[in-house]
Amino acid sequence: MLSPSFVFQHWRKYASGVGPSLTILRFQTEQFTLKDRLVRITLFSRRCNRRLGTRMWRRGANLEGATANFVETEQLVEYEGLTSSFIQVRGSIPLLWEQIVDLSYKPRPSIIEHEEMTKVVERHFHDLSQRYGDTMVIDLTDKAVQQRQMTVCPIFFLLQQGDEGNLSNAFAAEMQNFPDIRYVHFDFHHICGGGNFDNLQVLYDEIEEAIQKQGYFLMNSKGEILLDQSGVVRSNCIDCLDRTNVTQSFLARKSLDSQLRRMGALSSAESISQSDSINDKFKKCKCGLSMVMS
Repeated sequence: MLSPSFVFQHWRKYASGVGPSLTILRFQTEQFTLKDRLVRITLFSRRCNRRLGTRMWRRGANLEGATANFVETEQLVEYEGLTSSFIQVRGSIPLLWEQIVDLSYKPRPSIIEHEEMTKVVERHFHDLSQRYGDTMVIDLTDKAVQQRQMTVCPIFFLLQQGDEGNLSNAFAAEMQNFPDIRYVHFDFHHICGGGNFDNLQVLYDEIEEAIQKQGYFLMNSKGEILLDQSGVVRSNCIDCLDRTNVTQSFLARKSLDSQLRRMGALSSAESISQSDSINDKFKKCKCGLSMVMS
């Protein structure tokens, strides 16, 4: 059964009619015990239907600012009559760009020159601010050629990362027009290469204060709202797949620790990562849903 938090967090934001059409819903649930009490985690993902299409065939934004692969994910936590949730979003880089499918392993992305480019970006982030409040952008794309990878196949990686770098640089340049929106670039492949995903702590240290300021939603058993989420993190790579999945999972786990500490299920020094069984259940829940939505 869906918790009332689902209704509060989702529908109250769209009651005015300004929200997107998020009609494709998936969810996954896991449960475990802490202090001999049941904890239930449910992840909901809702895909926007304003720019649908398969990967590579549908990229970037349209003139209205709607992006491909835009997905909102809510992490719902229930413990001892308390219900909390934490929302993140992902979406294709909100520029006008394409990646025409050909016989190459990874077709080259191409930016579409258009006089409305800045307006498109503005429309996209205006829509997000209307729905979620303060928005922080995490761009996980490559900016520089990695010497370690170039030793494997120099020409391939030079082309691949050069094109991706051009797109990332164009995104960063457009974001300079919006000083009220925090843009953070994190070269995932360079910093977390070789499966060193714990290096995402570098990113978290940089944005921790902003994440804590945005907060999360918390409601007691009487339906009284104790805390509210005042903003959202928007993550992207090129495909909004692997790099985005790993990063959103890391941020979700950090938020889960905060939620459970506030609920009294964890002490200030404890984390779910200290329990292999609980951490594995969380990863299974998160990864399963991410792959389905991707």
